[in-house]
Amino acid sequence: MDYSFLDVLLDSIFIIDSEKKTIYCNDVAANLCDSSVKRITRGKPIHEFIQFSDAELFVMPLGNKGFDDIFPLSEIEYSLPQKNKNGKVQISIHPFKENNKNLWIILVRDVTVEDILHEKHKQQLEQLEQYSKNLERMVEERTLELKNANSLLNAIMNSLGQGFLVFDSKGICLDVYTKACEDVLEANPAGKNIVSVLNCSTQDEEQFKMWMQAVFTEALPFDSLRDLGPKVYSHSKGKYITLDFFALQDDGSRISNLVLVATDKTAEKEANIALERERAYASMIVKFVTNRKLFANFILSLPDTISFLRDQISVKNIDVNEIFRRVHTLEGEAATLSILSIKERAKDLQEVVSKLRDQNLNELGLVRDEYILALQELTEAQLEFISKNQELINILEVDKGANIIEVDKNRVKYFYDLFAKAGIDKKLNQMFLDEFTSISLIDELKCFNNVLKQVAEKQNKKVNNIHFSGNDIKLDFQKYESLFSSFVHIFRNIIDHGLEEPDERLDHGKPEEGSVTISINDLQASFVIEIRDDGRGIDPTVIRSKLKDKVPEKAWDDLSDNEVIQEIFSPGFSSRETAGEFSGRGVGMDAVKTEVLKLKGKIEVFSEKGIGTTIKIEIPFREAYLKTISA
Repeated sequence: MDYSFLDVLLDSIFIIDSEKKTIYCNDVAANLCDSSVKRITRGKPIHEFIQFSDAELFVMPLGNKGFDDIFPLSEIEYSLPQKNKNGKVQISIHPFKENNKNLWIILVRDVTVEDILHEKHKQQLEQLEQYSKNLERMVEERTLELKNANSLLNAIMNSLGQGFLVFDSKGICLDVYTKACEDVLEANPAGKNIVSVLNCSTQDEEQFKMWMQAVFTEALPFDSLRDLGPKVYSHSKGKYITLDFFALQDDGSRISNLVLVATDKTAEKEANIALERERAYASMIVKFVTNRKLFANFILSLPDTISFLRDQISVKNIDVNEIFRRVHTLEGEAATLSILSIKERAKDLQEVVSKLRDQNLNELGLVRDEYILALQELTEAQLEFISKNQELINILEVDKGANIIEVDKNRVKYFYDLFAKAGIDKKLNQMFLDEFTSISLIDELKCFNNVLKQVAEKQNKKVNNIHFSGNDIKLDFQKYESLFSSFVHIFRNIIDHGLEEPDERLDHGKPEEGSVTISINDLQASFVIEIRDDGRGIDPTVIRSKLKDKVPEKAWDDLSDNEVIQEIFSPGFSSRETAGEFSGRGVGMDAVKTEVLKLKGKIEVFSEKGIGTTIKIEIPFREAYLKTISA
């Protein structure tokens, strides 16, 4: 018997003999075993390739379950010998006879890799398409097989996850179908008309019948008509079900039946939708940043536009052209910035206003309710967008609107050089340079709020936004970029090592949320940054113990506790036994100290057990003049 018709199934199929040797398996089974069809069917027992947690199964060396009677579909664990791979599967065993020879079919469904199978649907369907090219010969063989092994095929088909049915030229579904049809197509198709199974509307029914007539009369080759058939089944629960058709031919090479394959691709569709949303959002952010002024003007003018549109509800003689211009401009700006939610709602409102414009009306009249509903949806889209993107709006300083003028830093330095050559007062000229090329230190350090929040969320900890105190200063940030980039290690360590979990903090009389403070002081010749947290502090006993293990020849007991904790800046030092996601590799604080020393600065740590830790960094100024801002 030729078992190749099983090649298209999405579940793993093995056929074994009385010695438990595999005489057939499909590609899915080979993939499950992390092997090849040729190797598995070379004459070795199936248990040399895959083993199951139930040792009594017939597929195991000493098992007999399923030898005489069907072993029903059951979920158990499996493993691959010498592959270090395991998981859960659903397995069923069906004994049958072929030419007076006892054989067993083993159906295995890997329930741990369902997502992977969804992604492979397309490939499986392509294999099915290739299979259909040789379908004439296989129809006869399959018809005979159905007669000789009906119970075997029913067992296989009822275990499939795809809806699979066959219907004739009158649209009547045959008894050959998979049980999955009851879920995927919400019907038992046997004996029913395919039109009712697919729940076609009146219009769709007419088109479908015309398509069927063209197929069965072979007005054109089936390959030319295939893509004209229905592509999707409208599922009552919102599932995304795709449809595909394959032709079966009789002895006279005429199309006698059609095979319908219905596949649930809901998960794949939802994943694609989510991906498109992420791409659209990323595109939108890029456009906000690169078109900062346009974005600012759009956000600032949006409330006025909506207010104007709302006022028109109570106006007797409206200016339809002005309304249309405003809505059309709003839609165009939203499209330019990829703000799709506002763009779509503006488009809906524009269609309502178009009805007035086309009829040269000067009052809302019959479209009043449509206008109010469309405007309400636009207003809700505006409020939702502002709420979701408030942080970004603040960062881009949208409130400054038209006052924003972006100038290349090199242009500022060009004029600085011109002023210097012209003899402008040096101090005044330096003030000009610092004013337009330097950046607020506080504004730049605020970005570490994101680091704190991200690490805290992953560790189920809570932390407030950074509190700043002292004096802000403006710096040419490029000169200190490497230093401030290294600060990421400090803030990751604050969460990973310093802050306790909420329950532990409450037990010690602390609020659930940890606090982090950055104090900045201008010392004229240098500036000092102190980063404090109110966590568990550094235990010098633990540090000293780690140092003794690492460098036993040094007299660590002779050092004070404060001297000992300074060793956290030493290359390769870590208080962790193993490296974690955020620390434990012994390079973080060493990296910070390295950058401080490059700038001829100083760094110290102060800590009190149970109270918290302070990192103090002093850096000499690299500019002749620095502007101090009152914090």
